[in-house]
Amino acid sequence: MDKHQLETVTKRLRVLQVGLALLGVVFLSRLFYLQVVRHDYYSELAISEHQSKFVLPAERGTISVMDGDSVRPIVLNQSLDTLYADPYGIKDAEAVAGALSEKLSLDEAELLQKLQTENSRYQVLATKLTPEVSNYVKEQKFSGIGLTPVSYRVYPQTSLASHLLGFVNSEGQGQYGLEGALDDKLGGSDGKLKAVTDAHGIPLSAIDGNVLEQPVNGDDVTLTVDINLQQAVEDALEAATQKHRATSASAVVLEVNTGAVKAMANFPSYNPEEFAKVSDYSLFTNEVVSSPYETGSGIKVFTLAAGLNEGAINPSSTYEDYGQVTVGDVVIKNALPNGLTVRSMDDIIQRSLNTGAVHVLEQLGGGQINLQSRQGLYKHFTESFGFGSTTGIDLASEAKGVVHTPEFGQGINVRYANMAFGQGMTVTMMQMAAAMASVVNGGTYYQPHVVAEYIDQDGSVSVVEPKVSRTGVVSNSTSEELVDMMKLVVEAGGGRSAKRAGYSIGGKTGSAQIPDEQGRYREGRTIGSFTGFVGSDDPEYIVMVRIDEPQVAGFAGTDAAAPLFAEISNWLIDYFRLPPSSVE
Repeated sequence: MDKHQLETVTKRLRVLQVGLALLGVVFLSRLFYLQVVRHDYYSELAISEHQSKFVLPAERGTISVMDGDSVRPIVLNQSLDTLYADPYGIKDAEAVAGALSEKLSLDEAELLQKLQTENSRYQVLATKLTPEVSNYVKEQKFSGIGLTPVSYRVYPQTSLASHLLGFVNSEGQGQYGLEGALDDKLGGSDGKLKAVTDAHGIPLSAIDGNVLEQPVNGDDVTLTVDINLQQAVEDALEAATQKHRATSASAVVLEVNTGAVKAMANFPSYNPEEFAKVSDYSLFTNEVVSSPYETGSGIKVFTLAAGLNEGAINPSSTYEDYGQVTVGDVVIKNALPNGLTVRSMDDIIQRSLNTGAVHVLEQLGGGQINLQSRQGLYKHFTESFGFGSTTGIDLASEAKGVVHTPEFGQGINVRYANMAFGQGMTVTMMQMAAAMASVVNGGTYYQPHVVAEYIDQDGSVSVVEPKVSRTGVVSNSTSEELVDMMKLVVEAGGGRSAKRAGYSIGGKTGSAQIPDEQGRYREGRTIGSFTGFVGSDDPEYIVMVRIDEPQVAGFAGTDAAAPLFAEISNWLIDYFRLPPSSVE
């Protein structure tokens, strides 16, 4: 090698050395950047590849009811295993499918298909396993087969109070009733387990890298409802529905001076544990709070309340009744025809006179139906009695109903004349019961409620106190006058079947026609109702019953609803041991 060649090689070696040195500097710089500057970022990234988040489900709160002076659980939780498979871990799918199908009484072909599912690490094979089946699976130690406990709602009283309670769906969400309305309180908050896993996603044993967020269990709830009264009400509804070949029936019992619901029921009913078997979803609807309807003559009590409270009429007022009255071009008749008769205000309630209700409306306008009379009735119906608004009861899906505004419009006077006796407007049973309580207790409107207390996971108790929504709904004198009028309905009117010597009982029947989709009323299709009070000396409980399309010869309110009210009120008197009246 000559001198020129040697110099050339030497230069190339130096260039190579410099290049290698520069490359080393680049690698070292990058390594420094990754290991020092970005250490935390890449450390987190590396950990996350072997880390999974697992939900730690919260325990749902229990629901209890009163059983006389004690408390009894009516909704509980039960932990049952879910059987699942990891197809990647199955060694002998056919053998496993054969063994499990025999034990679980499941289709072997379907099981085999799940066990051989490609690109899947989790296949649910069965839910709600019995302890016997769970123990069998544990003993067999099948490869790729596992069990995971799942908490389920248990309703030991099956269908009792189902519309009041609601249910929990397959995703763990409360639906309808209390389960829906109090889902946040009952459901609590799930916890999170951030666990380091192996290559297959299986959590490793506890190590320092695990982060645990404890679940917060839901509140336990105790209701104002008494289980024995609830059962009696449901039995009465079923018997009345069958006796009168009705389509359905509903009832609510409310404490007059607290707004506490003591019973609430509908028939037919359903089992909350088997909600998935229900094909007609309307069966889930709580008719008491969610189904406004034209209640008919029961509204007359509130029309008279408006007239008495405004001083437009007084208990000694009278009017000439021809058995019918013309409003605009519409003739409004009484249910039972009569000739010219002088009627009292007592007669309007006792004999359920449509003409009388229209007369009271006219007196609110100085003797005629006009804007003043319409505004007076509307104000009392909406602002005082709460029609057209929710009561605020602690249940899901409460409806408002419809009360038409009093402004001018085609046929507005006819509409208001009809509203005065319960047609052309809709209310819920809950609105009627709460409003009736305010009328008979001297004018205090209590917000109805079904929850008596909440108990959190620490055992702290939050008592639900009676809540006064408004006062002065009616004056004391108006309240006393209406109580006396409603007693006449039981003494000698359509509610005679509800009479019980020695007790303060009164109310108002309602026999409402059912409008079709075009708003026309069909003959023979009616809803019977009775809204009344029961107590010793003074009204203590409101009982409202409704029975849809009963097959009776007379009036639905008198011949179907009033006897149903009587059965419930008599049972209530005996169960709560109400003493006879001290007033002879």
